Amino acid sequence: MSARGVVDEITLVAPPANCQFLKFPRSDGKAYIRPSPRDGPARNADGRLNYFRALPLDEKTSMTWRLKVGQKVAEMMGKKNPGSYCLASWPDGYEFFIHITSKTDGTMRGDPYLYGSPHTAKFRSTNEFIPHAYWLMTTSTLDKTECHCKYCGGIKLQSNVNSSLFGSPVRMTTQSKPPTAKSQDSKTKKSTGSSLVPAKPRTETRIRAPKWQYPLPANREEEQYTIRNRYVELHEGRLARDGELVWIRLSTPIRHDSGVEIEYWPAFVNDVQFRKEVFHDRDGLSFDVKETLDIVTRPLIAGRAIVKVQELDIVPFRAWNIDKSLTDALTRIPLPSDFGTTSSPTVFDITDTTGRLLPGLTFESAAPYFALAVQTSAHMDTYWSPMYSIEPSSPRSKSYQGLWLGAERIWLHDLVRLRLTHSELVKHPKLHDQIFYPTEGSETRALFMRINDIHVEEAPVRETVRLICRITGPILCTVPDPKFVHTDERFLTSSASNAFPGIDNGRHFPLPLPPLGFKYHPVTVTTEEVTVDAQMIAGRYYPLLMLSHGLDMLKIREKVDWFQGVAAMAGLAAGHYSVSNAQYTVHTRREAAIMSQEAAQEELITEWKRLEKERNRPRTQSNEIWIR
Repeated sequence: MSARGVVDEITLVAPPANCQFLKFPRSDGKAYIRPSPRDGPARNADGRLNYFRALPLDEKTSMTWRLKVGQKVAEMMGKKNPGSYCLASWPDGYEFFIHITSKTDGTMRGDPYLYGSPHTAKFRSTNEFIPHAYWLMTTSTLDKTECHCKYCGGIKLQSNVNSSLFGSPVRMTTQSKPPTAKSQDSKTKKSTGSSLVPAKPRTETRIRAPKWQYPLPANREEEQYTIRNRYVELHEGRLARDGELVWIRLSTPIRHDSGVEIEYWPAFVNDVQFRKEVFHDRDGLSFDVKETLDIVTRPLIAGRAIVKVQELDIVPFRAWNIDKSLTDALTRIPLPSDFGTTSSPTVFDITDTTGRLLPGLTFESAAPYFALAVQTSAHMDTYWSPMYSIEPSSPRSKSYQGLWLGAERIWLHDLVRLRLTHSELVKHPKLHDQIFYPTEGSETRALFMRINDIHVEEAPVRETVRLICRITGPILCTVPDPKFVHTDERFLTSSASNAFPGIDNGRHFPLPLPPLGFKYHPVTVTTEEVTVDAQMIAGRYYPLLMLSHGLDMLKIREKVDWFQGVAAMAGLAAGHYSVSNAQYTVHTRREAAIMSQEAAQEELITEWKRLEKERNRPRTQSNEIWIR
């Protein structure tokens, strides 16, 4: 980007009248990351100008940057009248420079750059800096993985950054956000999921039922600033999303002498990679290209191991249960002497990414670490935390673009399953006149909500403050589709998904395919939304889960509870058969992982000691005499 004209002079300008200023609450700036400024011109060996000059905040080019970045960031944050905003200053440690050069014909050129970020040498344009500025305005952790600028996100082309955010930042608009209200208490949450040892009881968390309704804004505007992962994951509908907790199928099951085996291992989804393979025909004149999706995972309690698997080798966290026979075998294995002290458990070969196990690995050596991984994952499923704030409506409340809910990642505009049944909604005194009565069979299937707002606010509880998360959106059920024709499509077309009356589909994210043989039907009155406590979310909706090659449906059908849970995740059974256990708030996903492993390790050591004590307890002989 060039600044034309006479660049050797500095022109100071004042900010516009009635200008509002944005101040950076935090910074990643490093003052040493900058060129050496000069007060006067400097020339290189061939006599051409080549030097840097630091520009003050009120210099014309500097003011132009401050206005463009401030207005765009204000718009992304949902500020009213974003065009009136300007950056009050650069982030701490940053400084604005102009690089002055000249050509052999004497033509002068000035290129403005912003220096100070440790993640890049410099920002070359306002478009490059806008996503980074938004991150600095909204982050509370300075975790650069949350930043989606060209440099922190590792994206080579700035155009890719712009396109991943629904076009150039200068075209983004704000979203009207309706108010929220308190919710009422409802039923206590039912706990599900795999764990070896019952977790220690904590303070009971109460679930809140739907509180009230309010009409949608007459003209809902396009969602403001979309995180790239959210855009991709809502469009593609993958079985597993980045950061989620899943089960991965082991390349070689770990078998016990009794016949039981460890077939799946809990893991975090770390990344998704696309791999293309070219297959040439025998004549060499034509070829086919096959695209393979590799999901990069990090198995729990496996040190630095990275395992790449295909989607058919992944099972959602609540879709897999551990057999009692495997649990019994695990509890009979004594803990190793270094359990809890070694930093790198030896299960997977860290030099291989196919999930290869260490040579000579036995069930006895892997069992304690598998037990710890399972218990850790059970604890992870109890935590929730919001992601990517939009803009607080008050100092004690804020809206978000996403939500970590136990093992799963929920996004704004997601279609999620609810715990509530249709009849429970109809019986609610506040919703009696706004909810359509159940249709035949709808009570046996899942109830859905299209999330249009994720809102977190502080609520005083006795002498402390508790965070409460609420979601808002229209509610849907499913009814038999008389025109059903089997299709392999995973998503409806945008025109079809926008054809449902009373369903606000957004402008960019189509509804996922309804359960096979059914179609969506609105439960709420047209243009109405319902606000519920986030603990009323049963979990993500997996349209084709029961057709997944990763699940052994013959084995699952033998156990009614397991089968009902999988059917609920696929929308074919009521939501309460498979529900999230999330109830405790944490700031970050990393914090939840650390706390989960520590708690799981303590519980397992305590339980193993108790079992060992029982096994070593001498048995008393009976003195009774039986006469036949």
